[in-house]
Amino acid sequence: MGQRDRSPDDVQGIARARDITYGLFSMFFIGLIAFATPLNTSHEDPLIEREYAAVAEVTTWITHRLNQVTERGTKTAPTMSALLERLDTSLGPEDPKNWDLKIKKKEIKRLEALYADWEPIYKWNGDGD
Repeated sequence: MGQRDRSPDDVQGIARARDITYGLFSMFFIGLIAFATPLNTSHEDPLIEREYAAVAEVTTWITHRLNQVTERGTKTAPTMSALLERLDTSLGPEDPKNWDLKIKKKEIKRLEALYADWEPIYKWNGDGD
């Protein structure tokens, strides 16, 4: 009789069985997720640490070179493209086996894409009219 109007006779029993089954599977899933997620370790991935170190080395080189060329900000700086080109040539050709060099070259290309068109602020040196 329940099939005719699509209302089964034991709806409450079916709902109870469904709720118990869903509840058990949900608890099982939560238990598995607790063991599946990695523990929060304080150590970073070694490759990421090497990448951060390579990027920091490029940044340090640029900062030191700018301080040296501009005499601590008293003279006009070179263009960023010239500065980055000098760094790129000083690193030498890219070696596929040298991962750190590859990251440095990648950082130089990223900086060139962002700042190559920037012009420096010209300083007045006191000579002229």
